[in-house]
Amino acid sequence: TNMALALYKLGDYRQAIRACDCAIELFSNGEEEDDGRNGGGENENDSGGKDSESGSDGRSKAYWIRAEARLAPKSCGAVEEEMALSDLEVARRMNPRSKAIRWVFLQF
Repeated sequence: TNMALALYKLGDYRQAIRACDCAIELFSNGEEEDDGRNGGGENENDSGGKDSESGSDGRSKAYWIRAEARLAPKSCGAVEEEMALSDLEVARRMNPRSKAIRWVFLQF
């Protein structure tokens, strides 16, 4: 997810989305389906402090970054907005306490 965030900040939204797709797949293949038991801390979207992420935190961050990258281009349309909203809903279910995810939801 760090690569995806870097690409997003550089404005390479297409590659950021691809990096998020890869991260989501890797996190999904690397662990059993998460049921939210790990508490869902807020540090995954704060961009500071942690070098490694737990599976659900990393996955929720990947969904959040992918949503942001889908909404960022000026050419973003209704299809991208729907896809971003879907990503945000998944991220929010995984990590309901995330301030960053809630902030993006408020933008809709």
